Amino acid sequence: QKAKRVKTACIISLFLLAITWSIDGFFILLFLGAASFFGFLSLYYRPRPVEREHQRSWQSQNQNSSYPGNSATINKKILALLPIVIGITFFAIVFRVLNSNSSSEAESSPIALNESEPDNSLSVLQSDPNNIDALTNVGNEFYGQGQYDSAMKYYERVLKIEPSNQYALYNKALVFYSKKDYSRSIKIVRQCLSQHPDYGYAYYLLGDNYQSTNRLDSAITCFEQAYQFEVRDADMLQTWAEISKQQGNTTKAIELYKQVIEQDSSKAEIYSRLAELEPSQADRYRKLAERWAVNQ
Repeated sequence: QKAKRVKTACIISLFLLAITWSIDGFFILLFLGAASFFGFLSLYYRPRPVEREHQRSWQSQNQNSSYPGNSATINKKILALLPIVIGITFFAIVFRVLNSNSSSEAESSPIALNESEPDNSLSVLQSDPNNIDALTNVGNEFYGQGQYDSAMKYYERVLKIEPSNQYALYNKALVFYSKKDYSRSIKIVRQCLSQHPDYGYAYYLLGDNYQSTNRLDSAITCFEQAYQFEVRDADMLQTWAEISKQQGNTTKAIELYKQVIEQDSSKAEIYSRLAELEPSQADRYRKLAERWAVNQ
């Protein structure tokens, strides 16, 4: 009787598993675990050939014996197995929930981005899930919010569609740089440059990676190449100037600091550095530094 009941429960669990297969992973795990458990019990309770021949006489003579088929013994074994089954199911559910949270983050959080995304990239993705520009825009929005893992998922989707996409490769390398995984960032940005050798911002990012790992000569080489491709970012110029100053190349440092000031005259700390490097102009630079410090 018990074998029939657990077999029925196993069949019901499999039926529910089939129904919920496409609904949610939680129910799949739940009913799959139940079907496995009841399937095990149905096999465990199944009468053995010898038991079928002597079942009636055995039940009347050995009702309280310790024979392996005795219900009391079976119940104890089942109770001993229950914590294991429950534990495995619990950890499977927790694992699934954690994976669901991380995988659905890219799908649920961007809802708030509709208002801030000028080209309504999320709406575009609903009708065209392989739209590279929309995928890149949403990934960039996540990156700007510091949600690097979510941003990475969108960049990866772009690379599945177009493996050589320079912006996706650059952005992927930028995520690793932001996470301070410099070796992986360097590897990917080099891959980007091997396919797009004229991409100036990739040289800039590679230089930042080298500067962060104290390979200063390599960093300067990359900044020079970025500069040749018309990259004039003030932060890059300032980093390059700092390295030049550190290496004793005063002339280059002054030149770069002045280019930074041309872009952003409010950088008070740059005036202080120029005052140190050009003593003859120190008073003028200090006054400018004080003026901008007060304004800030």
